[in-house]
Amino acid sequence: MKEEHGLTYYIDLISRRLNLFLTILIGTALLIFIAGETSRPVYQSSTTILVNRNLDRATPDILFNSSLTSLSSRPFLANHIEILKSRSLAKKVIDTLPEELRNELLRYSGTDPAQELAASVSARSVRDADIIKISVNAPTRRLAQEIARAYVNAYQAWTLERNRADIRAIREFVFGQLQTVTVRLDSTERVLENYKQRIATADLSVQAKALIERQSAVLSLYEQTATQLAGLEKELSLLSPLVDSAPALSTSLPLVTTLNQELTRLVTDRTNLLLQGYDTLHPRIILLNQRIVEIQNQSRALLPTGNLPAPLNIVLPRYLELTTEIARLKAQSATLRQATASYETELARLPTAERQLARYTRDVEVARQLHSLLELKFEEARIQEAGRLSAVGLIDEPGPAKKIRP
Repeated sequence: MKEEHGLTYYIDLISRRLNLFLTILIGTALLIFIAGETSRPVYQSSTTILVNRNLDRATPDILFNSSLTSLSSRPFLANHIEILKSRSLAKKVIDTLPEELRNELLRYSGTDPAQELAASVSARSVRDADIIKISVNAPTRRLAQEIARAYVNAYQAWTLERNRADIRAIREFVFGQLQTVTVRLDSTERVLENYKQRIATADLSVQAKALIERQSAVLSLYEQTATQLAGLEKELSLLSPLVDSAPALSTSLPLVTTLNQELTRLVTDRTNLLLQGYDTLHPRIILLNQRIVEIQNQSRALLPTGNLPAPLNIVLPRYLELTTEIARLKAQSATLRQATASYETELARLPTAERQLARYTRDVEVARQLHSLLELKFEEARIQEAGRLSAVGLIDEPGPAKKIRP
């Protein structure tokens, strides 16, 4: 039979073991106190950021996931969270810290400060929102708060750099073309001036002037078309990796190709009529223009319906627009090239000296017009680049750090 113990038994047990209980209690408290005083404290500061889907172009590797829609923010934010916790971003943060704070951080770090900093950062998405909360642990209150602030600044700069990368490539391409044409313009002007001095004449006959005016206009338009075509093809090459594997395009692109073939025929007909002297208000030209607009609208209508993940919802319309515009420019370029060849035949009928003067005059005029176009395009690209915004916006400034350990 089980023995029952009353309250007196337990009081007697405690009184006989009191010294042991007190020793254990005091020893445990002392160990905790010593550990707390000797271990390095850890402080945490937190901040929140908003990731704008419409401005984000930094996550192409998850664009074509069929489960990714605008109603699901988890895959969209997952890439941002992984980047925030990456060693490469931690290294950028360390590099941007003021020297005093960087030295303080390195004093507490081991052999790989960037990896240790990355391990001290946590990021999590806020449910049903494109918001990420970033928390940073550091040995001091000031370090925790300043590193959290540096993380926001570094990530804003990183996304801004990614968002400007494509337009910067276009600007650099146009700048390179502009430098080439500037050299060409200077060279042709010198050649023309030297030739005029050598033959002691500065004027062309009325027939030659009329021919040069027509040929310069066509050749200038051809050069401008070729330059625009090269620029758009450069932009298309930047967008192609984002779009080529998109399942949504499997049925759209063949139809776009068919429409572009029709567009090529229409543009060729219109360009030939304009070269023949038809006015832009002529009924045939107006009818062709209307049909060209219809083809372009049909191409836009081929965009996949439904919600598309960012930035595919921005890239895809531009990609199809570029495809159509490149087809138009190629058709126009081919027709203009044929026209310049026919003008060259007419030019060959002029007397030798006048023919050479006409060619030099034409080359200068074409180079001037092309130079003006490229200057305009360069300024447009520079303004667009400056207007690009970061996909990351600050919501809450990093708060005062709180001690979390010990």
